[in-house]
Amino acid sequence: MPDQPTGRLARTQATTRSVVLDLLSALILLGSIGAAVAALVLPVNQLTQPGGATRVELSGQAQEQAADAITGLPAGSWLEFLPDLYSMSLHVFELSWPLRLLTEAGTSLLLACLAGSGLLLFRTLRTIRLGAPFDPANPYRLRLIGLLVLVGGLGGQALDAVARFALLDAAGPVTPDPILTSATLDLTWAVTGLVALALAEAFAVGRRLTDDVTGLI
Repeated sequence: MPDQPTGRLARTQATTRSVVLDLLSALILLGSIGAAVAALVLPVNQLTQPGGATRVELSGQAQEQAADAITGLPAGSWLEFLPDLYSMSLHVFELSWPLRLLTEAGTSLLLACLAGSGLLLFRTLRTIRLGAPFDPANPYRLRLIGLLVLVGGLGGQALDAVARFALLDAAGPVTPDPILTSATLDLTWAVTGLVALALAEAFAVGRRLTDDVTGLI
């Protein structure tokens, strides 16, 4: 009789964990589907526009001026503050279709990689939900997640930088130029990808230990 409350508590905790994993898996799956759809829609939508836009950072002198007061922009282009207020978007009124496609290529690559990563993470969580965290496929899934995050995060930034230089070149030279042409790199994606690769190795070790214990039994 004294074991009954403990048994009920254990079952309740197990049920709670299962519900949380199911909800998390569902959210990841929905997010992955949304990212995949956006990865396809953004480039197609951009091809329907006459021009394109890319994120740029202003030089120190230009940052002291309001957007309407900035001079020296190429003809047929304008600047728009982004929501973070630390950078601006450079719009070019008319571009060729390859350049229009290029302006969304970085975002599309990132979203496609995130969609793939989300689907793989969904599959991984399902194995954990079913009580098999060290499923043989999980280390491979986590490695692929790490690679996709690295490719999407770093590759997307590289494509954004290429788009920035291409749009500035297409818009034409200006003197003096109020826009910084140096490229920046956000290492957040690199760290996230490396963490996923480290988790893959941890799961691989766990799988080997599980096999060793099974062999001893």
